[in-house]
Amino acid sequence: MRASLSIFLFLFFCQQGLGQDSIQVILKDAMRRWQDTGKLIYLTEPLSYDNAKEILLKGKLYGGDEETKLNHLTLTTTDKAVFINTFTNPRSGRWITELVENSIGIKSDSLYQILHDKEKSWQYFHQNLSKCYFQISHPVFIRNSTYAVFTLIHMVGSSAGHYQLYVYKKDDRKWKRYIMMPLGAW
Repeated sequence: MRASLSIFLFLFFCQQGLGQDSIQVILKDAMRRWQDTGKLIYLTEPLSYDNAKEILLKGKLYGGDEETKLNHLTLTTTDKAVFINTFTNPRSGRWITELVENSIGIKSDSLYQILHDKEKSWQYFHQNLSKCYFQISHPVFIRNSTYAVFTLIHMVGSSAGHYQLYVYKKDDRKWKRYIMMPLGAW
């Protein structure tokens, strides 16, 4: 019983992360790498980890771009337990209205109405709103909040986008991108 309570408390505190400021720093960096200017548009509904479960449970994460290609992270049994808890008990709630500076959240049904309107569609979206939109999972903090893991979809057209898994590492009190692992493109 005592061991179960200790594990529960450990997992609970790992899930708490470091607060909204840390999350904003991490997500702003990830989104600005895709779109360095203009308004950032993101879906207020968080992205699920459904398509990343298998990779996370295998536990071998590696960098997939020039900046992070030499970096890797092997997830421990404890790390995997944190992710299993996240899969089993996903966080509820939406992203806040202005997640990062110069950004705006939009509900998926509103975006759907714009993109599937014969008069508006992607051309209207690109001319009046932004070059792209994002959908982001809630970050999961592991190893005493020294690593933050999340997934992100970056869409620029009806069938043009990228799906990635990101790992940020806290070094000298600053979050730095450690791994960007491609999960798919269309």
